[in-house]
Amino acid sequence: MIRASQVRRGLAEWIGANVPGAVWSESAPYSPDDRAVTLRDLPSQPATAVAVELYHRDDDLVLPDVEVRVQLMFRGPGDAADDFGDDVFEALHGRTMFQAGAVKVQRAARVSSAPLGPDGNARERRSDNYELVFMRP
Repeated sequence: MIRASQVRRGLAEWIGANVPGAVWSESAPYSPDDRAVTLRDLPSQPATAVAVELYHRDDDLVLPDVEVRVQLMFRGPGDAADDFGDDVFEALHGRTMFQAGAVKVQRAARVSSAPLGPDGNARERRSDNYELVFMRP
């Protein structure tokens, strides 16, 4: 079984290791200049961050694949959210057969992207949604 927590953490770890300037940590505090990678929610600091959350899962009854939709919520001052989202897109979209933490991703593709406007601190927000395909173990 592929667990939601494995997908969430695996993708956060992968972004931290493969996207320029992205920093993933489960326990260490982020510095003000980091591009933080977090789980589920955006922290108040640092200003530039992405939160990784799952919102849909499709387990095929016949085929051995599992499709998971992931929302990446970017935030940052000025163009920082768009730049971070574009860097993740460049690294992730179209990638096949790669390890993300404890799970092996067969295919990753962005399915949508939308601006969300500023947060309460005038930092721009953007949502990118990806479909990840896994093979059941």
